Amino acid sequence: MPKPLTEPILSRASSDAQLQRIGRTAPVTARNFALGEQVRGQVAKELAGGYFQVLIEGNLHALNLPSGTRAGDVVKLVVSALEPRLNFTPAGTEQPAGTNARFSDAARFITALLNLGEDAIASPGATSNAPICEAPQNVRILAADLEHAFTQSGMFYEHHQARWVEGLLPLTTLLQEPQAALPPLLAQDDSAPQLPTASPVHADALAIVRQQLDSLNTHSVAWNGFIWPGQVLDWEISEQSGKFRAAPEEQQWQTRLRLNLPRLGEVHATLVLTPCGLAVAIAADARDASGELADALPGLRQALASAGITTLGITVRDDETH
Repeated sequence: MPKPLTEPILSRASSDAQLQRIGRTAPVTARNFALGEQVRGQVAKELAGGYFQVLIEGNLHALNLPSGTRAGDVVKLVVSALEPRLNFTPAGTEQPAGTNARFSDAARFITALLNLGEDAIASPGATSNAPICEAPQNVRILAADLEHAFTQSGMFYEHHQARWVEGLLPLTTLLQEPQAALPPLLAQDDSAPQLPTASPVHADALAIVRQQLDSLNTHSVAWNGFIWPGQVLDWEISEQSGKFRAAPEEQQWQTRLRLNLPRLGEVHATLVLTPCGLAVAIAADARDASGELADALPGLRQALASAGITTLGITVRDDETH
């Protein structure tokens, strides 16, 4: 099985390289943890706001850790939550007795929103139920359609509002986003999820706001939808630089795509964009599919070169352990 060509470019030290290789593959299926269970994790890298990316049993988690924590440290953690999502806290960080913390309405609303079950939020987050194109006839047109669907998904609505106020974005573009179609927020809807404080968010926008909060925490954003009739795409983009507001020449971006194609079956593609160029790793469940994809690599290399993209390495493998 070929060794990914991205490793010599992205690795810095042996432990860091191991963490980066794991971070570029699909997550390991998580086992069932028990509340209060103690585990160990290795710090992969520092994020913003006191958060760190921590490798725990093959999966990366964004956790708030004490100041002074460094990449490569092994930390003791406790399973602090199972629902709505698995969470860990540093061992021995219980709240001191007698502490009487008071939270603002905004903090209580955010906490309640994050604790809502998936079935309590009716509308989807960054998803598209309508196909974004009729058929994949032109790659450039498809790329433009994907960009439009992603940027107009509502995940960046507040940023787009600010640009509109500054005169940098036309109102017609802003009105294409889901939030612009919502009726005015006049009163709490009886059918809306029950929150401990008056919701400043329309009930039909709760899913998007929740996904925005998750994105701020994990430095990644996901999109799911039909790219053409009958074909679903799972798409995730994440920042890999580990630096808040890093300069463009320091940023690294990772994109993961997952499709279940009629003839090739399930295919995963991971693209890592660095200042030096692009590294691509493709994995297919079926051995025949991986062979067919490998035969098409010369055409992919030529297409990337024609687009002015430097290729650092492209690998194809068959893998049934996504």
